[in-house]
Amino acid sequence: MTRHVLQIRCPCCRKPLEIDTRTGKARAQAGPESGLDALLDAHRKESGRFDDLFDAARDGHATEAERREDAFRRAAEEAKDDKSKPRSPFDLD
Repeated sequence: MTRHVLQIRCPCCRKPLEIDTRTGKARAQAGPESGLDALLDAHRKESGRFDDLFDAARDGHATEAERREDAFRRAAEEAKDDKSKPRSPFDLD
């Protein structure tokens, strides 16, 4: 007796598919991680991961801005205290 159902893997998502050769219809077999609940859980995980990455980037940006502002403030104070005459580019020749 020949089988009228072929089992192959989808080339896009690698999910197992069953194809009925008599009717020409295909259906996806449910894997261990299928369904709306699994999709929502995966979405929540990714959303949490993206939130963590965004928070880390925002904190790093704020820290970097504070560091640059502090360096500028120190350089401005040093320039204010320096009484020497600025060098002219023409003196470098």
